[in-house]
Amino acid sequence: MTSAKPALLSVEGALEAIASAMPMMGVETVALKEGDGRVLASPIDATLSHPPASVSAMDGYAAMAADLTAFPADLEMIGESAAGHPYGGDISKGQCVRIFTGAHCPPGADTIILQEDTEAEGNRITVHEAPAKYRFIRPEGNDFSMGDRLFEAGRTLSARSLALIGSAGHGTVEVRRKPRVAVISTGDELVEPGVTPGPHQIISSNSIFLEKLIRAVGGEPLSLGIVRDEDKALDAALEQSMAADLIVTSGGASVGKHDGIARRMQSGSDLSFWRIAMRPGKPLVFGHIGGDARTPLLGLPGNPVSTGVCGIIFAAAAIRAMLGQDYAPAYHHAVLEADLPQNDRRQEFMRARMAFRDDGRIAVTALQGQDSGMMAVFAHAEALIMRPANAPAVGAGEIVPILMIPPGI
Repeated sequence: MTSAKPALLSVEGALEAIASAMPMMGVETVALKEGDGRVLASPIDATLSHPPASVSAMDGYAAMAADLTAFPADLEMIGESAAGHPYGGDISKGQCVRIFTGAHCPPGADTIILQEDTEAEGNRITVHEAPAKYRFIRPEGNDFSMGDRLFEAGRTLSARSLALIGSAGHGTVEVRRKPRVAVISTGDELVEPGVTPGPHQIISSNSIFLEKLIRAVGGEPLSLGIVRDEDKALDAALEQSMAADLIVTSGGASVGKHDGIARRMQSGSDLSFWRIAMRPGKPLVFGHIGGDARTPLLGLPGNPVSTGVCGIIFAAAAIRAMLGQDYAPAYHHAVLEADLPQNDRRQEFMRARMAFRDDGRIAVTALQGQDSGMMAVFAHAEALIMRPANAPAVGAGEIVPILMIPPGI
């Protein structure tokens, strides 16, 4: 009588185990110009209001609505207000001030008359029509007011968010330190890109993908290059990686005698899990190495598509957790364009093309060739169709969950 195989860990269980074990990165202060792509460590509140006073949204004349009840109306122009050079006085009945976009409205003005609706002769202005009161006036604090919460901690900073933070009175931001992620590719068969492979060799591509992915989600990759399937070489590479915040390996995670990562994680290391109920990516391994230092290690399968899919789901989640961000995959709903068969007991992530329909919904089609070694299929995919374990067959027109592959990944 044989004992039953232990149940494989779910994708959700693996994500939770990885994220909960990640160290939180420390805080550093950087200039706004250096903040692109960084993750906020603390909330951002406005230190001033924008606009700082009521300003004009158009070129024209600032006047009083009480003088504009009948047309044509005749007004006296008593001065000018330009951006950075406001008019210094008030306006009274029968008066107006020449005003330009972004300029402060003088006290007493409640209407901006458009330039094209007037005729000017000297300091006399004839008004043929006028908009509603306040129509083209942006009141003080219309965009944001002093003390308003602009961003919460955990936000990835973009050009737009940095511009807003700067306009709110900040010259620096507190951000999380970038996680240092060591990248190791294992295999005697691997050669570096640009090297002509021999008859039993292949070009190492996983490290290219992983380093780009790590940068894209806010980490700093530390490449250890190709490590041969020899105990001494692997031990040396792992020892060199101990100063990193996370070690990510590709290859060596399966059950073969040359799979050194899996063997090390099962003996002499703090193993969290090995193998999960997922396709592609079943041989995923996670734990800690290095004794008291306890450096987390995420071992990805060596097949390129398995590395890619596991990188998008698990390596990215690990980095986001270290940055204080939500690590859970962001699923969207899409309309299936072609039938899919029933799934087996492993959750599957199918490479797919994606398009936006005329009705605004997302449409997806699973690509031909779902083998985990088919890099060309993965490179042309725009989304991953998530098929739950034991999911029934689904037909064209039905709704399925997808993970969008970010542009540039």
